[in-house]
Amino acid sequence: MKELYTELQDKHSLPPYKQMDEEFELSGIENEEHYLRNVRRKMVEKIDKVIGILDDILHPESSWASMVEEKVFPEEQGKKVLATYRRLKYYYRRNSELQVKDSDEENTKFINDLYAEWQGMQNEILAIVSKLKDAWTQELTTKEKVGYLG
Repeated sequence: MKELYTELQDKHSLPPYKQMDEEFELSGIENEEHYLRNVRRKMVEKIDKVIGILDDILHPESSWASMVEEKVFPEEQGKKVLATYRRLKYYYRRNSELQVKDSDEENTKFINDLYAEWQGMQNEILAIVSKLKDAWTQELTTKEKVGYLG
C-alpha cells in the first residue's frame, strides 16, 4: 500500500507516508479500491477517539471517572478544550459530508487540511490527556470517596 500512497502523493501533493502512517496507521488499510477514501476514514477514526475524550470532559457523565477528571479543567481551560473539540468536530462533520458526496479531489483536500490542523493540535491534545492522567495521581477528598460509595 505504501507504493500506492506514494503514487497518489505525487499526483495529489499528499503529506509524507511515514508521518501519515505513524499518526493514522495507514499500513492497516487493506483495500486498494477507493484508497483516498480509506485514508480519510483512518484519519477520522483517530479524531473520533479524541472527540470522545473531549466530549467526556465537556459533558461529564454521572460516573466516578467523570467526577474525578472534570475537576482538573477550570473554566478557562475548559474553553480551550471546547475550542479543540470544535476544530475536531468540524472535520468529523466534513467527513460526514464526504460520505454523501465523495471524490478524490475532496478527499485529497480533506486529508491535507486535517493533517495540517492535526500537526498544530497535537500538543494541545497531549496537554489535555496528560491532565486527565494526572487527575488519577491526586488524592481524593473524603466527600468524593463517600459520594461515590453512596
